[in-house]
Amino acid sequence: MYPAVAEYTRALKTFSPMDVRKIMSLDRAINQVKEVLAAGTEEANQKIISDLTRRSNLGHALARKRLEKLIHSVLLQHNVHVKGYSTDELAKKIYAEAYGLSVIQDIYDDPAVEDVMWNQYDRVFKVVNNEPVLCQDVQFRSEEHSHNILRRVTRAAATGEASQSNPVNRTAMDDGTRVSWRIPPVSPSVAVNLRKHVSNKHIREELYKDKGIVSRDVLDVIKALAISNSAVGLIGSGGTGKTTMLKLILMIIHLNTKARMFVIERVRELRVAEFLREMGFDNENVVEVEEGPGANLDHLFQNAMQAFAELLVQGEILGAEEVANMLNVYRRGHSAGWFTTHAFPWNLPETMATLYCEAKGQNLEAVTKSLYGVLDGSIYIAKTPRHARKVVSMYEYLEQDGTNLARPFYQYELDGDRDVFTPIQSYALRQRLEKLKYLPGQRPLYQKLYSLGLLKEEA
Repeated sequence: MYPAVAEYTRALKTFSPMDVRKIMSLDRAINQVKEVLAAGTEEANQKIISDLTRRSNLGHALARKRLEKLIHSVLLQHNVHVKGYSTDELAKKIYAEAYGLSVIQDIYDDPAVEDVMWNQYDRVFKVVNNEPVLCQDVQFRSEEHSHNILRRVTRAAATGEASQSNPVNRTAMDDGTRVSWRIPPVSPSVAVNLRKHVSNKHIREELYKDKGIVSRDVLDVIKALAISNSAVGLIGSGGTGKTTMLKLILMIIHLNTKARMFVIERVRELRVAEFLREMGFDNENVVEVEEGPGANLDHLFQNAMQAFAELLVQGEILGAEEVANMLNVYRRGHSAGWFTTHAFPWNLPETMATLYCEAKGQNLEAVTKSLYGVLDGSIYIAKTPRHARKVVSMYEYLEQDGTNLARPFYQYELDGDRDVFTPIQSYALRQRLEKLKYLPGQRPLYQKLYSLGLLKEEA
């Protein structure tokens, strides 16, 4: 990817190394390395460093390794040493301070950490197993220091660099980490959340069961909903694993249906094609697009419909545009697909209708009624006293005797630690699930739904 990196490393030898072992402060070492790297002997080499830095800021793992290697070369060639650091440790430290995440780099690199966040420069939190923990020994040097690191991360972002003209926004790093920020003047201080991307190797059915997020029965019901082309929302508060579970579900759909899948997002977060490739599966039926200049969500939706999309996936429902797309795709005879959002299951259609009507000025009652027809169900993920994350209920949405009805057909009972299933009443959802018995290889899954009591009788 960077063919001239090796040439640049050799070019470093043109700088005269010090004959005497040079002991200096960490700040001086950082500055010297930055000066050497910035003073490449050729313009092309400067572009390489610039590109490596940009990609490294966005979390590109390969770029980071290459940049650390160059820093290591500079330290050896210039005989630079800092007391208390080996050359490898010093290279990593200089990378973090000059090009990386500075004081939070080690926290971010910890595989057990799920989120890193701060609302004040001297109070940094990490989230482990869905529990925030104050990092007592980690803080930025000043408010400006924390803002500089945010600028470093967002400088090359498609949504723009964090600044006074862009004080509230979000983006995704190349490694899948989601970055959201609020800075002055809309916030009294710099507030940032880095929600780390879950390694693809952890997105497997067995791990979900092993961690207690779902039981085997619940996982089978989720698979049935996925394969039957139902319109289902994954809902819950932030950090409960909605996006990660959606990726697992989309893999299940892909492997069992081969449907032409269009993923439309404001900021590209799901990375389904990349996920499938890393898991060893083909991905030619997956098309992923994100909003950008000249391509808003409506344009992307219309394009997807013209391209014969069989399954629409919108990532996270954030505004009226996503709701409008769901209503439009339903009117065209398609399932409204899978999505995530922040809501409660007992009023999900009302929440989405309010989101739509406040922006579009439409009749709330009419839109709510439409959404009760569009949505087949929801899966609610929450924290419990025993679990960091747990699928605690699944709801169906239907109209019964002229009344909109949201009712659970699955609930997790904490007392007794057991799953409780009740028959599905929605005619539309039952019809979707009944079709499983005619799909190749899916009759056992259909029979499982019958044995759980979700379907009243086997036709």
